Amino acid sequence: MIVNHLKPLIVGNPQHPTDKRKQIFSEHPHLCADNHFSGDNVMDYLGKNGFKGMFTCRRDRLPNDCPNCYFHYDKIQVSPESKVARFQQPIVAAKFVAPSTSEEKSYVRAHCSFQSTGGTNISTVNAMLEVNLYVREKSLGAGAPTNVGTELR
Repeated sequence: MIVNHLKPLIVGNPQHPTDKRKQIFSEHPHLCADNHFSGDNVMDYLGKNGFKGMFTCRRDRLPNDCPNCYFHYDKIQVSPESKVARFQQPIVAAKFVAPSTSEEKSYVRAHCSFQSTGGTNISTVNAMLEVNLYVREKSLGAGAPTNVGTELR
C-alpha cells in the first residue's frame, strides 16, 4: 500500500485527475524495513515497479528459487566463536529479472546470507548495483595516513 501511495508522487508518473499532491521524488525512493515486510512477493513487487529496497530477512523467508543448502540456514549455538565468525564469509546470491510486460521494469534482487543465529540475512532489490572492497590503512601519531581510500578489485 505504501508503494501505491508513493507512485503518483514520483516525477513523470501518472496521477489521478483529482490528486492534487505535488510530485516530490525525482527518482523512485529506496525503502528499508524489518523482517515483517521481507519476502519474495514484496521484493518482486518493488522491483517490477522500479523501487529500491533493503530488508532484513528471516531464515524462513529466504528466496524461494534457491535451495536453503546454499545459504547459512541452520541455527547454530551462540558462543564467543560464533559471534566472531558471524559476519565472515557471507554468501551473496544475485538474480537479474527481465520485465514480463511493457509496464514492468527490469530489476536486480540480491540476498546476503551471514553465518547468523538470528535475522541478519539481508535481502535487497535494486540496492546493491555495485559492490567494492574498500580498505583504509590505519596509523597512530601525527601526520596524514598513507594509502587512504585504496580500492581493491
